[in-house]
Amino acid sequence: MTFYIPWMSRFFRGAILRIAWALKPVVMSIALTATALILLTSCSLGGAEPEQSNRANQRKAAQALLATQPGVEAITFTQDGAVGGGGSWAANAVVTIDGLEYQEILGLEKWSYGGEPMPTAKRSGTSASVAITYSGGSAEVLR
Repeated sequence: MTFYIPWMSRFFRGAILRIAWALKPVVMSIALTATALILLTSCSLGGAEPEQSNRANQRKAAQALLATQPGVEAITFTQDGAVGGGGSWAANAVVTIDGLEYQEILGLEKWSYGGEPMPTAKRSGTSASVAITYSGGSAEVLR
């Protein structure tokens, strides 16, 4: 046996509509947040390949070092670079000067963020060709 109460169906229908209108801003904010997340993720994935940008940054760091440090014979990057706590990109490298190896942290703006003290000389920069070995295994000679 079913009881039909006309005012109750109107009451429940109104309550459901009120709940739906109350949840509308919440649902819209969730939809906008999801859309923004998808757009931001797709933009970051569409950039340059990490290996290519890392190699380009390592090359710039090597050029910065060669412009200021005399006697460099070779630079070997031991790991991929990264942006550290200071907000600047840097990579670990072994720098060979006059047959001796120095563990260094090379950056883009400042050629060395730390490492072993390297020898100083009166002349500036390196004029000879220098072998550069990147962390990815590729190599080139910079002049």
